[in-house]
Amino acid sequence: MPSATKRNYTPSDCVCFAMRSAARAVTALYDTKMAEANLTNGQFTILSVLSGRGRLKISELQKVCQVEQSTMSREVRTLRERGLVERVPSEDARVRLFQLTRTGKQKLKQAEVLWGEVHDEMRSSLGLSAMTGLLDSLNDIKGLVQQKNP
Repeated sequence: MPSATKRNYTPSDCVCFAMRSAARAVTALYDTKMAEANLTNGQFTILSVLSGRGRLKISELQKVCQVEQSTMSREVRTLRERGLVERVPSEDARVRLFQLTRTGKQKLKQAEVLWGEVHDEMRSSLGLSAMTGLLDSLNDIKGLVQQKNP
């Protein structure tokens, strides 16, 4: 069995560091644009998911949005306080379901325009082919990691 070659850590050679740095930069870009709608990118994602999927349990939202339970609970609470999301009755009283309010739907429409501006800017800067390749590569990486760490 070949022995592992000893390497010195340098951030410029580290996939994790590069991905985290890029993720922070892109998140900041989207958050800055979403601030025009008084949302964070995470809140925009929650509104988008609820719009596309209808009523969901907080655990379902958490899974789709890929965030910690405490983060999701805090974000949903904030969105509820702002009147963008509401709790709706379910057949099982133990289950808490959430959906967009009319105000939430209006806010989402406003935010989708802003998201589109940033998305188009990213596509224009990278080029369509590079952006498509980047998204494919990121999804491939995510799938590989999930296979190793289910």
